Amino acid sequence: MRKEKPEDIIAAMYDMSQLAVEETAVLSAFAVLPAESIAFAMLATLLPDAAELEQTLLALAQKGWIEYNKDAAAFKCSPVVQEIAKKKNPQLYENCAPLIAALTEKLEYEPGTGHFLNATYDAAAVFARYAASVVAAFSEAKDEIAILCERIGSYHSTTGNLEQALRFFEERSKLGKELYDAYPTNVSFKNGLAISYEKLGDTHTALGNLEQALRFFEDETDLFKELYDAYPTNVSFKNGLAISYSKLGDTHTALGNLEQALRFFEERSKLGKELYDAYPTNVSFKNGLAISFIKLGSLHEKRENHARANEYYSQSAGLLSQLVQSFPKYVEFKKNLAWVQNKLSEK
Repeated sequence: MRKEKPEDIIAAMYDMSQLAVEETAVLSAFAVLPAESIAFAMLATLLPDAAELEQTLLALAQKGWIEYNKDAAAFKCSPVVQEIAKKKNPQLYENCAPLIAALTEKLEYEPGTGHFLNATYDAAAVFARYAASVVAAFSEAKDEIAILCERIGSYHSTTGNLEQALRFFEERSKLGKELYDAYPTNVSFKNGLAISYEKLGDTHTALGNLEQALRFFEDETDLFKELYDAYPTNVSFKNGLAISYSKLGDTHTALGNLEQALRFFEERSKLGKELYDAYPTNVSFKNGLAISFIKLGSLHEKRENHARANEYYSQSAGLLSQLVQSFPKYVEFKKNLAWVQNKLSEK
């Protein structure tokens, strides 16, 4: 007698070829989400483009692919069916593309503050957990998965879970390097890898691992310099390089390497001034230049070059005064201006 494996027997009981296209697509989403009850309202959020979603879900439940809890208006897929759907659907990734896009959009955040743009913090916690399940379902390097890893990492960084943030930033960097190594002329992959190094550097800095952070900031700078040299008119690459110089300057300052820190802050200020001169109404460029002047002033003060320090503090005060005048309710600008003015009053 033939001895079939139990998983093969179970798989033979489910024939996905009998499902409609829209049913296969929805089942694919269930296959990569956690094996738990998910409310219809949440599914509608995760699959906004699914036509006649409710009817499709009920059809899958009637056919025995998923479970339906009428009282809770929720649906659940068993781990067994999940594995069958993954194994039998060669279009799994393509079917899950809308889900991946929805989770990426829900976890979008504001650079600098980390505030979520399309979700409350409570909702973001759920989306991040779902996204982690999706990431775990795919092993092949995909740019969309790499970006989703970065969003999950940023969620954990924003909420203070640095170890978890590090885990997902490392995965994002791993996928990004695989993509870049496979397509070294792809500018987007190169830029994404550079940003992933910055995320790793920032996280190691927050964890107190300054030497590790320095290595990642150096890798980031190398990539942004290559991008900027190849595309000198690209504002994003120029600003990315300027920021990477600032990260190196901060890290060398923290490590006590003041000469190296000074060199990198000078490079940052040079690029920052070019950006500000070209785009004088850009608030980020103006503030970035003001901060770089503060850091140069602070370094010169530590080296007892008080006249030079005073020059940089004065330039920073001029920019910050303009920012405070334009944005009187923005606390950060007021705080930095007060700090600089206090420094100038000490001279």
